[in-house]
Amino acid sequence: MVRRRSATAVAVPLLALVAGCAARTAGTAARTIPAFTSVAAERRAALESAGLRAESVAGPAGPLRVFVGGRGPTVVLLHGTGVHAGDWYRVVPALAARYRLLVPDLPGHGESVAAEGPIAVADLAAALGAVIEARGGNRAVTLVGNSLGGWVSLLYAASHPERVERVVGISSSGIFAQLTVPLRPKDREEARRLALAIRGASAPAASDAELDAMVASIAAGPGSRLFAGLRAQDFLESHAAAIRTPVDLVWGDEDGVLPLDYGRRLAGLLPAARFHPLPHCGHMPQVWCPEALAPLLLEILAAPPGEAPVEGARDAGSGGSARPLPSL
Repeated sequence: MVRRRSATAVAVPLLALVAGCAARTAGTAARTIPAFTSVAAERRAALESAGLRAESVAGPAGPLRVFVGGRGPTVVLLHGTGVHAGDWYRVVPALAARYRLLVPDLPGHGESVAAEGPIAVADLAAALGAVIEARGGNRAVTLVGNSLGGWVSLLYAASHPERVERVVGISSSGIFAQLTVPLRPKDREEARRLALAIRGASAPAASDAELDAMVASIAAGPGSRLFAGLRAQDFLESHAAAIRTPVDLVWGDEDGVLPLDYGRRLAGLLPAARFHPLPHCGHMPQVWCPEALAPLLLEILAAPPGEAPVEGARDAGSGGSARPLPSL
C-alpha cells in the first residue's frame, strides 16, 4: 500500500508552470519563446486562429471549457498545473492538420469549474472522462498530457482502458519524488532556481520582471488546492502495473523539475512504455521547444500503438516492455 508522504515529498509531481523567455541560441537553432507576462487570452485566441472553437461540456463539478477542432482520429491535449488549454498553442497547428483535437481546461484552471475547494487528481480524471464521453466519439482516443496532464491521462487509462488507444506523457508526473526546487517561490532567487529547473540550461535566463510575475502567478494559482486534494490512492505506484495501454514517455533532457531518472523510473513501472529523451528541452517542450516536440509527436502518433515511430531517436526506458527505437 502507498504511504502518505509529506508535502515536500509529493510536491514535485504536480508541477507544470510557465516561466517564459524570449529566445535561445545555445547549441541549437534560435527559437522565439513566449514571455511569462503574455496574457492567457492571447494563447487561447491562438487556438481559435488555428481553427479550434471554444465549447462547453458538462463536467462532474460544473462546466468545462474545451477547444475542439481539426480532422482525423481524436487526440486530447492535457495541460499541467497552473496553466490552461492555451499552453498547447504552438503545437496545435501541426497536430490539427492530421487529428481532431480536444483541448480542455482542467477543473480549477482557465475557464473550467471548480472555482474553489480541494482538487483531487481523480477529480481531474473524472472531468477528462466527461470530455471524452461528450466529444470523443465512439472510438478510443489518444491522450497527450504534460506533467499533471500526463498523470491525469495515466490515471484515466488505468480505469477506462477501453476508451484509450494510447497515452503520450510529456514529463509526466504522478509518482513520489523528493522536492529539489522551491515549488512556491517566495522571492526572485527562489523563482530563478525554479525557472532554470523548468526551462532547462539551454533557455535564456528570466528577467527580474519575469521572476516577479512568476512569484505572483504561482501564489495566485490553483497549486494549493491541488496539494490539499492529494490522496495516496491517486499516485501511480498503485495503478501503473495495471495500465496495459501503450505509453510513450517524452522527456526533455534538461528537465530540472522531473529529471530523466524520474521518467525512466516511471517507465519501469509501466508494462508497455517506451522512453523518448528530447534533447535541449526542459519540463514544458510544448511551450519552449515546440519545433522539437511537434515532429516527435507526429512520428509517435503516426505509428500503430506499441510500435516504434517511423523515424525516432529515442532511448527506450528501463522498464516494462520498453525497447530501443531507431535513430533519427
